[in-house]
Amino acid sequence: MPGLSDKAVLEIDLDNRTGVFEFRGGLGESGEVTREFILSNRGQYLRQAFDLASGAIDDIQDADFERRRGYHVDGGAGEHSFSISFEAGFNDGRWGDGSTDPTNPDDVTQYDAAGCGPLDQKQILEHYLAEARTDSGGRARLYHGQFTDGTYATTAGAFGEPLVVAISEARIEWDGGDSPSSIEGTIELTRTALLPEIEEALNGVQEAIDDAVDELADYVPDV
Repeated sequence: MPGLSDKAVLEIDLDNRTGVFEFRGGLGESGEVTREFILSNRGQYLRQAFDLASGAIDDIQDADFERRRGYHVDGGAGEHSFSISFEAGFNDGRWGDGSTDPTNPDDVTQYDAAGCGPLDQKQILEHYLAEARTDSGGRARLYHGQFTDGTYATTAGAFGEPLVVAISEARIEWDGGDSPSSIEGTIELTRTALLPEIEEALNGVQEAIDDAVDELADYVPDV
């Protein structure tokens, strides 16, 4: 099976290094896609006005208007957000930038806690989450399922690349009484575009405006 199904891997860039966090136990994912239409509720008025102005209705009194159904225009706005839930503990794989000895539970730094205790893991992950800028700069990437280039799996997934994400919220819990050997966490993420893509889109808009101005100038008579 192509892709990455036995774990999820979150990469976070911080202080010119990359923290790699492998989530294996209790893994779950939920997602939500929301749309924000350029034209939505107001599209009902546009439809009614179009029907009247077009002369398609001969007798307004006998017309059978389709209520609550207007025109919608999807301009691509909205969000693809989802959450990753997990459990982690000792010897669960990479947990930071790889700068410590994973066989020594006492070897921990602010950038790595591989092989360390769950409280150490909790605090190091929270350090990355709190200090890193996870936005359209591409500093956070999630590898899971079909969103992988094969870096942490034997084959690439259907999409051939990880998700570039903005991390909006995280909750990491350690119960030193009932579950002292593990932590549980949920991380809320939103899929985001890289800044070069945004700049390219803005350049395209400016080019379209310039072309429209040039075409309009062709119709303006010389004075």
